[in-house]
Amino acid sequence: MGMASERDSFRERALARRAGALLLALLVAFGTWAAGAHEGPAPPVQLTTEERAWLDQNPEKLTLFFNTEFPPIKFQGRSGAFAGMGADIIAMVEERLGVTFLKEPCEDWNRHLAALRSGECAIAPTIVRTPERVQYAFFTEPYATVPVVIITTSAVQENLTLEELAGRRVAVVSGFATENYVRERARERFAVVAVEDVPDGLQRVAFGQVDALVENLAVAAYYIDQEGIPNLRVAGSTDYAFAWSIGVSREYPLLFSAIRKALEAIPADEIDVVRRRWIPLEIPTGLAPETARRLAVIAAFVLALVVSLAVITYFLKRRLNEKVEGLRAAQQELLEQSERVASSERQFRAIFEHAPYAVVITSLDGERFIDANNVFLANHGLTREELRDLRPAEVLELSQEQQAKTVETLTKAGALQDVEATVPGRDGTQRHILFSSVLLDIQGEKQALSMTVDVTERKEAEDALRQREETFRALSENSEDVIMRFDRELRHTYVNPSVEGPTGIPPEQFIGKTHEELGFPEDLCTLWKETLREVFSTGNARRIEFELPSGIWVDWLVMPEFGKQGEVEAVITSARDITERKEAEEERERLQQQLLRAQRMESVGRLAGGVAHDFNNMLAVILGQVELALEQVDPSEPLFSYLKEVHEAARRSAELTRQLLAFARRQTVAPKVLDLNQTVEGMLNMLRRLVGEDIDVNWLPAPGLWPIKMDPTQLDQILANLCVNARDAIDGVGTVTIETGTASFDEAYCAGHAGCLPGDYVLLGVSDDGCGMDAETLEHVFEPFFTTKGVGAGTGLGLATVYGIVRQNDGFIDLQSELGKSTTCKIYLPRSGGEPAPSAAEEADEAPVGRGETVVIVEDEPAILEIGRRALERFGYAVLTASTPGEALRLAEEHAGDIRLFITDVVMPEMNGRELADRIHEVRPEARFIFMSGYTPDVIVHRGVLDDGTNFIQKPFTISDLAIRARQVLDRE
Repeated sequence: MGMASERDSFRERALARRAGALLLALLVAFGTWAAGAHEGPAPPVQLTTEERAWLDQNPEKLTLFFNTEFPPIKFQGRSGAFAGMGADIIAMVEERLGVTFLKEPCEDWNRHLAALRSGECAIAPTIVRTPERVQYAFFTEPYATVPVVIITTSAVQENLTLEELAGRRVAVVSGFATENYVRERARERFAVVAVEDVPDGLQRVAFGQVDALVENLAVAAYYIDQEGIPNLRVAGSTDYAFAWSIGVSREYPLLFSAIRKALEAIPADEIDVVRRRWIPLEIPTGLAPETARRLAVIAAFVLALVVSLAVITYFLKRRLNEKVEGLRAAQQELLEQSERVASSERQFRAIFEHAPYAVVITSLDGERFIDANNVFLANHGLTREELRDLRPAEVLELSQEQQAKTVETLTKAGALQDVEATVPGRDGTQRHILFSSVLLDIQGEKQALSMTVDVTERKEAEDALRQREETFRALSENSEDVIMRFDRELRHTYVNPSVEGPTGIPPEQFIGKTHEELGFPEDLCTLWKETLREVFSTGNARRIEFELPSGIWVDWLVMPEFGKQGEVEAVITSARDITERKEAEEERERLQQQLLRAQRMESVGRLAGGVAHDFNNMLAVILGQVELALEQVDPSEPLFSYLKEVHEAARRSAELTRQLLAFARRQTVAPKVLDLNQTVEGMLNMLRRLVGEDIDVNWLPAPGLWPIKMDPTQLDQILANLCVNARDAIDGVGTVTIETGTASFDEAYCAGHAGCLPGDYVLLGVSDDGCGMDAETLEHVFEPFFTTKGVGAGTGLGLATVYGIVRQNDGFIDLQSELGKSTTCKIYLPRSGGEPAPSAAEEADEAPVGRGETVVIVEDEPAILEIGRRALERFGYAVLTASTPGEALRLAEEHAGDIRLFITDVVMPEMNGRELADRIHEVRPEARFIFMSGYTPDVIVHRGVLDDGTNFIQKPFTISDLAIRARQVLDRE
């Protein structure tokens, strides 16, 4: 009775919710109708002529299968029509394409996928992209990604994760992928309860029979609404989700491109409307509601408390500051009064005696001297004893009239200041003085204290300075250069108006300040200070250049200004803007450097490295496709010979790329410790066939050679290129001599030979008795594409390849030749400390087959990915493919079987091949790897040398090369 009544109650509340939803739907429909009435029908998609023709000519192939029982994503409505989120998206695609798809219900999902593979079903409206399905279907970008969520009752307020469900009962629908996901993460932390379907799971959560249900958000939301269960909420999300795309059978590429364009033309807000219509629930974010309310209450209380304390503190501090300030003022006043009383006489005596000007005290009537300071006595050549016997009128230079006027002013005003007078000096010249007097009352006696300053020199200097300044100012004010004047304290005494342009500081702000006080950068201030002080101390002018923070370059002329005694009393500077000149010099230097770099042979190396990856990818596709085609064509047919020519041209192009990489020192090598004599002897037969019967190959090995370390294939390239050049230099019969030896070089020798470092070397020499070369040819002989042969007779990469290989192995070349005579090329390779490795057995003519091992190929170039798959499957391997590192990681984590080998490109989006290998080793430590690339940056190599233990195959490679390399790596202990 209780459960049934609760369900009836749920049903009643659901009816109310549906009524509200119906009203909301009517409002949305009205808004949509109004928007449509305003905007009109959706504009058609711009299709190519081929795409439109295919749609018009093949209406019977526009078949769409949809599942009948997967609401709300796709299902069969009550009228039997295709319904759900996928149906709405398909309707918008149909509107933009102007077509109608033939919709067929399909209850069997496996039947659905089989029809998509065969082309019977052209369109899958809602499908998840997987590596397996990519083989027979195209996929658009996902138009909806729906997470798997955790459903609980509304009583659970907090937001949850799977890890936080420990000890609880978690329901999941039996038989679907979500069940496997939940069971893998349960790990006995929570109980997994399998339920028959989503409605069953939701009812159990609502009635407390389980604590949570983990299900697809869209499906859960649909059945919560259908079943009328109001007390449920989305309590959290998982890291598992479904991304739905439109899938199109690979039988119809033009249909796929048209659908993709139509889907991309749908505005994002329209797709969001569709999503919200079919998925009404939201995933919670942030804090749980109860927690948020509690935090809000606490925050409000804390805020009120802080504000109250701040207000109280402010008033208390203000009162305290007022009291403290009053006490401080009173204390200061007392101290000042005490100090004045205690030191007034001491200060007066010190000031009086040591004043820099003449000070004298006389009686007010001018009849006697009372006291005089040291300067007064010195100026008049008197002692204090002599002064007491003289009357002021006998000593002072003032006239009687001036003296009378002074006494009158002192009597009335008590003081007079800075009275200027001209008096005769003892030598008869006119002197300029300034005197000031003050009336004193000492123990009832009126006295006059007077201070006299001789300003004659200052007046003369001021007049001269005034004239100089007027001349200087007239010149500087109109100068474009920045002119400044500094005193001995390095403060500005003058700046002209031009200073504001480069510095942005008005001229008046400079006066009386140093550069540091004006805020200039520390490094510039140090430079300026040192320069100014040097000019002050030496009296020599200086000229320097520097750059301001604004980017302006300045030519700074610093000149001394001498005084009468020959000392430097000021420094005048002139700063000129030389930014344009510096930029011109920098531009000239830059162009010169560019010219020099353009002449260096390394320029082609950079070009080779830049294009090698893509070029070798293209060559790999050409070689692979031609090899596969040759297997299917009878050798007697003309097409077979054509394909052979294409294969040979592609092979020669690959060789050209390898030569460019060799010159650029960017080819990938696997160096070994070699016995040079043994290695050369193994090549003699090949070299004799290479040069022909008319030319003798003379072999002169030196005994007791030191070992060297390099890739044997590089040694093959060196000898082959040198012998071909020797053959071409010989007209008719002749001799090519190959010799070996040892040599040691010291620093003196290396100083005159570029690329040579002191140490022990092994010599490989190749000489001929051909036509030789002149000096001009010798200067360019190692440059790429430089050749003396006719058009079509050579690429000019032979000696460039030799040069690159030798430099990559830290060796150097000594090439000597004379026109009409012989040419000798001596190659010096560094001595190795290791022991020569035993010679490897020759590889089998036929590629070994696989034993059913599972191999994963990771390659972002679809054509190479397909060739690799077909090649390895042809040799008996089970092959999985991944076009991105992310797909490869998913295969490594999710594939149930054993994966023995990963063959991965080095340069890919998302991450490089080495990073991918490290990630995969974390989940499959037993897996082995082969790296493939047309150009490997420093990911698996250092300076072109493979890291120890790294398996590598160079693009472009043949199908047989790939099969052989895979077998070698799989069979290695």
